[in-house]
This record gives sequence, C-alpha cells and structure tokens, in this order.
Amino acid sequence: IIAIDDSLSMREKRSGQLACEAMLVLCKALERLQVGQVGVVRFGDQSELILPFDRPYNAEAGSAMLSKFTFAQENADFEQLLRFTGEVFAQAGSGPDATSGAALQLLFVIGDGQIREARESCRTLIRQAAERSQMCAAIMIDTPDDPAQSVMKAKEVTFDSSGKVVITPYLDSYPFNFYTVLQDSEVLPDVMGDALRQWYEMTTES
Repeated sequence: IIAIDDSLSMREKRSGQLACEAMLVLCKALERLQVGQVGVVRFGDQSELILPFDRPYNAEAGSAMLSKFTFAQENADFEQLLRFTGEVFAQAGSGPDATSGAALQLLFVIGDGQIREARESCRTLIRQAAERSQMCAAIMIDTPDDPAQSVMKAKEVTFDSSGKVVITPYLDSYPFNFYTVLQDSEVLPDVMGDALRQWYEMTTES
C-alpha cells in the first residue's frame, strides 16, 4: 500500500505535488517489478482506498488517483491510517486472490512527516504490524521555504520525571523505524530505488 497524506499542511508546504510524483514513481516501479499487488490510500481525517489491489496500475488509473487529492483535510490521522491499512492488508491476505503461505506486506506512507499526536499508539501499531510481516516505511517530503524549518532540524521539548526541560531532535522519537527524507524531486528515483532495494532484501531474507 502507498498512502499519501492528503491534509492541508501538505498544500501549505507545497509538498503535495512531490508526494504525488513519488506515488506515481512507486506505482510504476512496483508494477514493473511484478512483486505483487499494489494499492493506494489517501488519508487525512479519514482514510480512503483509491486504488484497490485488484485494479492494475496504468495511465488511466494514475489520472483517476490524482483527481482524488485535494490536500484540504484538516488533520493527518496516522493512528487511524495504520488501523485502516491493517484491515486492508488482512482482507487482502484472506481474499480469493491471496497467495498460499504468509505474504510480506509493505506500507509506504508519503507525507510531510508531522506526527504530533498518538505517537505511542502509532509506535505500537507499527510494532504489531511487523509481527504480522508488515513493514511500515515513511517517506518524508521536506521542502520548507526556510531551511531552518526542515524536519531534519526540528526539535522537540519534553519534561523529564524531575520536571527538567529536555530538548531532543524530532526524528529521535519518530514512530517509524524505517524512514527517508526527500528534499529534492531530482533525486526521487534514487530515493525510491533505495527504499525498494531495502524492502526486496528484507523479503529475500525472510
């Protein structure tokens, strides 16, 4: 599953176009590699499957998917997304087209990387997904007007047990164990290629 953040922050940061480019590159690559079925989800306050597994990807399907994105949803609910995709994977694994034996399932989440709420719940859901042979990977679109606003430089303020202020890099406690930061559309094919290669290595090791 390729899941795209369809929330308002993606428009405000002008990340939507690059996210859609990443989606199309991934769809084409996965279709060409014939590694299995591909589904696409858009998510915000709610999640929607806009390319079911049983529908092949082609130019017409790509155009139809692009027309679905508004980048106007108020929030990006990652916890709801992870529960939704878990259900989609479960249904695919038990459907009439399911392959025999346990299949490795991959979730690519493409967005601006901002997960401010329910991070512990997301971490738990990602760990549970791994136990079901589902790998969750995030591709963060990082294109701020001011380099100082990059997710790579973002800090998080918390308090320890004694009430002392603790400042740590935002990415240190990011729920996704596997993630990459995309800052330039020109390197998009390379980033996608690296991500797919790592996933393929995991499948063969499994």
